[in-house]
Amino acid sequence: MSVTQQTIAAGRRYTATRRSARHAWFGGLHGADFVWAIAFALPYTALFLGFVIYPIAFGIWMGSDLALYQELYSDPRYLTAVINTLLYVGIGVNLKMFLAFLLSGFFIRKRWWSKALLVVFILPWATPALPAYMSIHWFLNGQWGMLNSGLYELFGIDGPIYLNEHWTGLAAISARISGRRCRSGR
Repeated sequence: MSVTQQTIAAGRRYTATRRSARHAWFGGLHGADFVWAIAFALPYTALFLGFVIYPIAFGIWMGSDLALYQELYSDPRYLTAVINTLLYVGIGVNLKMFLAFLLSGFFIRKRWWSKALLVVFILPWATPALPAYMSIHWFLNGQWGMLNSGLYELFGIDGPIYLNEHWTGLAAISARISGRRCRSGR
């Protein structure tokens, strides 16, 4: 085979590879099918651009202004927000993960009662978020919540107003939200 014939054969293989790559890229869609595919992908693309790409680009653009950092650090709420975030991540998330590891070791046992107890522990994960948050709110309500009513009935004491005080509110949020994220992020 001459050099010319080898070059022509290599060119044909390259053209065939490009055609098959194009066929794989478009999925073999032609005509109306291709138009429908674009029509269905367009809303997702618009939402992705609007809710993912634009906020990232806007954040990078705002981060280039040094005056905004000075304004942020001079805000008296900034230090409180940083401390709350560190407590939430450091204690809330890590404690939940540690307890989840302990429970996973417990539920691996081959006993009938551990399997029944596993169902009880899985139920909050299967519950939608809104009813779960509403039940937590009703449980921790300071005036007529279930926890304070139980404390008053059993011990004759009035409990704190959990969701209005800083530390008890932070503990309630850390316990509920980090638990929801840990369970849904598996």
